[in-house]
Amino acid sequence: MDDMHRLIQTCKDAGVLFALHDNYIDFYPDADGFSYEQNIAFHPGGTPVKAWLNKGRAARSYRYRADRVEPFLTRNLKLIRKHLAPTGYFIDVWSSAPPYEYWTADGRFFDRVFTRDTWGRHFSWIRDLLGGDAPQISESGHDQLIGHLDGAQTNHLRVGEPIPGNRLGWCVWNLQCADAERTVWFDVAHHDRFILHGAGYSSRYQAGLDSRMHGIYSDDYITTEVLTGHPAMVPSAFGRDVVRKYWLLHDLMRALAMRQIERVEFVKDDLHRQHIAWSGGGQVWVNRGQSDWAVDDRTLPQYGFTARVPTDKGTVEASIARRGGMIVETARSPEQLYFNGRRVVDPSLPIRLTVNKVDLGPDRQFKLSLTWEAEEPIPAGWSPFLHFVDKAGEIVFQAGHNPGTFDKSQRGTIVASAHGAVPKRFAPGATVELRAGLYQRSGGERLALAGPDDGTRRIRLGAIRLEGEGNRLTGISWTPHKPQPDPFLARQNSEAKPIDFGPVITAGACRLTRENNALRVTPLPSAGAPNYVVRVRWPTLGWKLPEPRHVEAIDEDGKVLGRRPVKREGDAVVVECEPGVFAYRLTGD
Repeated sequence: MDDMHRLIQTCKDAGVLFALHDNYIDFYPDADGFSYEQNIAFHPGGTPVKAWLNKGRAARSYRYRADRVEPFLTRNLKLIRKHLAPTGYFIDVWSSAPPYEYWTADGRFFDRVFTRDTWGRHFSWIRDLLGGDAPQISESGHDQLIGHLDGAQTNHLRVGEPIPGNRLGWCVWNLQCADAERTVWFDVAHHDRFILHGAGYSSRYQAGLDSRMHGIYSDDYITTEVLTGHPAMVPSAFGRDVVRKYWLLHDLMRALAMRQIERVEFVKDDLHRQHIAWSGGGQVWVNRGQSDWAVDDRTLPQYGFTARVPTDKGTVEASIARRGGMIVETARSPEQLYFNGRRVVDPSLPIRLTVNKVDLGPDRQFKLSLTWEAEEPIPAGWSPFLHFVDKAGEIVFQAGHNPGTFDKSQRGTIVASAHGAVPKRFAPGATVELRAGLYQRSGGERLALAGPDDGTRRIRLGAIRLEGEGNRLTGISWTPHKPQPDPFLARQNSEAKPIDFGPVITAGACRLTRENNALRVTPLPSAGAPNYVVRVRWPTLGWKLPEPRHVEAIDEDGKVLGRRPVKREGDAVVVECEPGVFAYRLTGD
């Protein structure tokens, strides 16, 4: 609870909303107060309405009666206000599920309008209870609760053919058409009165595609947020990519927050090249087509954008565009400058796994002979996993690794084995891919390892092919994975080429902010990354600051860790960014 209080206070100090995630649609039989007769909705035939099946808990929930939510909600919210005092509130599902009609166990009927109005009344009551006009938020918002509900996480699904066998096939609109593209249809009507956050939960947005190319931190996802004017969404509160998205998008989305869309143009009738004109002179261009698009002085690659929004304090700009032959990121506002040359920061450990041999035994049993090559130690307490997967990447069977866990830190060459059984449903001729990695049993976190990652921190090792006749297996052949060009790396600065952004030259990433008469340079956090250099052209910053004489290394609290004279190269001040240093202050003192 102390950690929760600190987090809430940190948000309040920074002017950031803090909202708990709650649920009053899924009622589990082991919950306090559960009763089919008193609290669960029924079908007209007299059976209870099933709600979410929580596979992680192997638990089935049942649907709340809308007329029986209030006692639970009011009790909980009064306790939450007293002990936590959040500044907003999130109730799941109420705006993603259509308002439903239902019967009670004793045969009474409640229509959809009653359910909708009850949900709206509860949202308004929570807003008043928490005070400060606390925003009310839900999931995948529809417009029937506008006026009671202020915003929702969105699901901006794609049109196309679902990946066969993928469990999130429902997140793809499987419509047969000549062409399709994501658009701003909802926001044209409601952006300034009901805000949608992000472009959806990452797994739903990518729906089986590579998370690096299509997940929540990808250019694909980000350009959909920019296209629609949605506040950027992240899956957790901390991390390098969280900071990166904040620096790139926060000022832009703040500038668009209460504006209306005045016009949407498919440039030259191309669905994939969209120009959105906002009230007050805001202009956004998004390229979701496969070829580059020249817009003014910018070249937008696929999933690139450029945006410019006038504000009372000055113009806010942001882009993902080509510069110096590389795809890079920039953001500019009166308060800050952000540049990212996209130097590759590889979090993977130089630990590789090789399959040397696959043997078939009786009763479809198999054995894998394995070798780990660990240039850095495999950390103690991590367990190997080996997933045999279908074309959608879904696990169809697994192999048990020996040893089951690395009980002590190990480095160098490690000989190991694994065993399992091929399920009878796989006949001779079938091919199954093997992906592997290391995970912690508590929590399920996976290590990033060297090799062709599938986007879920599983390394693609190769595939087995079953041999035999009829249903009788006579052997298993092994084909190692053949490396393919990585489209993700094609969007990164793999050679760490310094990019000339004008005010700054760097291959890395940093934000520049004015601090009284000094300049703060904050590198994008990258634990374990090598040093890189930021060259600042002082006259081109746009701020009237005294010429710097010293560079101070500072920590998160502003404490000075070290001080040295400024180093210059031509017209640039050189800042050498070192791991472990939070920021640098360039001062004329």
